[in-house]
Amino acid sequence: MSELTEQRWAVVSERGAEASSLTYQEARRLVRQLADEGLHGLSIITAAAANRISKRMPAKQSGHSQNRLR
Repeated sequence: MSELTEQRWAVVSERGAEASSLTYQEARRLVRQLADEGLHGLSIITAAAANRISKRMPAKQSGHSQNRLR
C-alpha cells in the first residue's frame, strides 16, 4: 500500500494544525479549500509532525474536517 493512500497526513497553516489523519488526496483538497478561503502558510506534513506542532500551538476550531486536531 502506498503511503499516499494511508491516513497519515495532516494540513497545517499559519494558525497551526488544521486537520490530521487524512490521505494525501484529502489533504490536497483541504489545502485548496483553505487557500480559497484566504488562509496562508498551508503545508501538508505527516500526522506525527502535526501532533508535535499541536502540542505547542493548539489549532483554532473552524469545523473544516472531522479529523481536526484539538
